[in-house]
Amino acid sequence: MPTVTFTLNGALTTARYEEGMHVLEVLREECGVTSPKDGCAPQGVCGCCTVLVDGRPALACLKKPPEIAGRSVVTLEGIPEAERAVLARAFVQEGAVQCGYCTPGIMVRAASLVERGKAGDRDAVAKALAGHTCRCTGYQRIFDAIRTAGEAWDAGGVFASERPRRRSEE
Repeated sequence: MPTVTFTLNGALTTARYEEGMHVLEVLREECGVTSPKDGCAPQGVCGCCTVLVDGRPALACLKKPPEIAGRSVVTLEGIPEAERAVLARAFVQEGAVQCGYCTPGIMVRAASLVERGKAGDRDAVAKALAGHTCRCTGYQRIFDAIRTAGEAWDAGGVFASERPRRRSEE
């Protein structure tokens, strides 16, 4: 059985895989990391399996294990705790979480936007979310959560309001 060595959430990792497996299966089945979800594998249309590969969002269901050899892979668990806390609070405050199935992938994508200072750029957020499917919340609340998270992150983790945007702007 072949192996792949890569950095997973900051730790050097060697994982075995079977021919034909994709990175999503390696992460879930071999590494025990379950935040990336299988919503459509191997079609790459739902975004539930989004991870960061060398800091850039990627769909784990479309990547083969050799493609991550020697690279850094970050899942939701690998996002720094302070940033995860800001994202989580913003998503809850804005009502952007319901069933939670798509949330890890969207939050990884949101972390990328926050880190690059793009959370307030509606066009950048729309482009980033184009590959994500969320059937529960509606996308406006997700847009609001990402914007709120970006503003709070830029303010050192301080939230400007306890109220969701949709209520504050009424």
